[in-house]
Amino acid sequence: RQGMNKSVEFSKILGKNVRNKIRTRRKLHNSAGFMVLKNPDMASILVELGFLTNKHDAINLKNKSYQNKVLNNIVVAVDKYFENYIY
Repeated sequence: RQGMNKSVEFSKILGKNVRNKIRTRRKLHNSAGFMVLKNPDMASILVELGFLTNKHDAINLKNKSYQNKVLNNIVVAVDKYFENYIY
């Protein structure tokens, strides 16, 4: 349960950081039963960046500027998570 709580907390931080900076779904947090997301000791999330079958997403995913924007926002969220979260 503790790992799940950490993941939810990080998901909230990431969501706040990317909201209004890149196009996102309304509901940012979902749950999944993937083994890599069930680590009891640390936060773990899966970031879906888009679908190659979606023309708009495919264009963005190939664009270096978009890639950098997404990456920078994820890095900032990771930094904020570790600044605010005490293990």
